[in-house]
Amino acid sequence: MIDVSRYTDTTELVFDVEFITPTFLGGADGNAEIRTAPFKNGIRYWWRVLYGAKYFSVGELKETEDNIFGSTEKKSMIDIFIYGMDRNVCVDKKGFPNGKKLEVSHQGKTMRINILDYLAYGKYKYEKGQGNIYINTYIVPGTKIKMRCLIKNSIYIDEVKDSIKMFILYGGIGARSRNGFGSMNSDLSRVSFSRRVYIVENVKQFPVISSKTYFFRTNKVYEKWEDALSEIGEIYKIARTSLESPHRYENRGFVARPIEVKNERIPDNIRKERMPKSFHLGVRKYEDKFLGYIFCLPVEFYEKENQREYEQVYQKMMDLFSSRLKDDTVPFIRQITGAAK
Repeated sequence: MIDVSRYTDTTELVFDVEFITPTFLGGADGNAEIRTAPFKNGIRYWWRVLYGAKYFSVGELKETEDNIFGSTEKKSMIDIFIYGMDRNVCVDKKGFPNGKKLEVSHQGKTMRINILDYLAYGKYKYEKGQGNIYINTYIVPGTKIKMRCLIKNSIYIDEVKDSIKMFILYGGIGARSRNGFGSMNSDLSRVSFSRRVYIVENVKQFPVISSKTYFFRTNKVYEKWEDALSEIGEIYKIARTSLESPHRYENRGFVARPIEVKNERIPDNIRKERMPKSFHLGVRKYEDKFLGYIFCLPVEFYEKENQREYEQVYQKMMDLFSSRLKDDTVPFIRQITGAAK
């Protein structure tokens, strides 16, 4: 439940958060630990998605962002406190056995992979005879915390509240959060957006809500988070690998970078440069059931000469998503802006 009280131009928000998929949120040693910094960074990112497009220049955007969230020269207007986390963390040495198994071909051999291991790539190591061994502890689904946010300037209160809600319900936290891990639920779901967000026609250099934004969800709800994440993970994998023939990475390099595959020759710009993918996979909780979603936020591609190829790859992904998932873009956009796309 949300509790709002005002004093000396400060707004207090108190709400519950539940982790609904495994969350790789670690400390210095990589093991599960709750820290406030990743939560503030997540809110900051989603503020830029929702409100960054209204600023005419990157400099103006950065100035306002620093005013709200702080910088090396300015104190943040937001304080975050976290309470009540139990120590319910674990390492499952066998990973996530309930994930859907897919058949893949590699070096002339057919093998079965767990789609959840595919989505969590990099968080485990393979040991002969034992399979994938997860390296660090993670926060298990069902773990609950209470968050308290103090917002010290009422000018930005609606924008920050929208960003918190967006981050908790459609974002994710920790490693592999764009692959559906670190999905969260909250009683914030009962609180409406301010609907001050507006849609821009053209994409920006950073993710924003635009006419090219899409929101897809599973056609059914599931009893388990594993089933919801498995479905969208499988669809995402099919869409990504269908972009080109095996052992080619030019098109897949428009989805995300870097790409590193053992014994494969990959162009340097795809193998070394970093570009987060434009797709956020996640799981939402409705009562005691789960559905998966893919939230698509394209950008202006940083290699200007390849903008058209990037757009073509993005559209191919959209076409496959729309053939396998429910296009829920209009209701989603109406929810956050008050207007149809």
